[in-house]
Amino acid sequence: MSRSRRHTLAFVFLLTVAAGTWQTLAQGQAPAAPPVAQSTVAPTNDAPNPYQTVEGWAKMPEGREWGSTSAVDIDKDGKSIWVGERCGKGPDGRATNTCWNSQAGEMSKLDPVLKFDATGKNVAKSMVMYQVQHEDYVVVAPSKWASAKPVYPAPTWDKREAGAQVSRK
Repeated sequence: MSRSRRHTLAFVFLLTVAAGTWQTLAQGQAPAAPPVAQSTVAPTNDAPNPYQTVEGWAKMPEGREWGSTSAVDIDKDGKSIWVGERCGKGPDGRATNTCWNSQAGEMSKLDPVLKFDATGKNVAKSMVMYQVQHEDYVVVAPSKWASAKPVYPAPTWDKREAGAQVSRK
């Protein structure tokens, strides 16, 4: 059988199935069997949960509230937890999705990466935020260690320096 003949037969078969399903639905009846893409196997999420939820376990630094959490990882000690948190809540009281303070025109003074020990105490040291500017890594936050002001939002590709553009070969 030729290739075009096989394609024609497949197309006719699909049209027939679609027309039959459409007719069944138009008559207010459910199709006899679920579509192939749907599974009839029940999910296996009825296993017991070996973990216990502890509300309020992690203690945020004084005066800080949880914002939008972007990452969670276990430390190599196996007891501490690292959290990437997007600098608390914004002026409107909602979790923020960025550490850029648009009202002040600067980066937030809050550390975006936190480490909690096994008791939930924040034990992370202050960290710095880098940005590539003029083909070099510069510290842009916190301001007491910054060697340059942050560039935000990032310029479009056509406005960036020639050396900072990605080569497209």
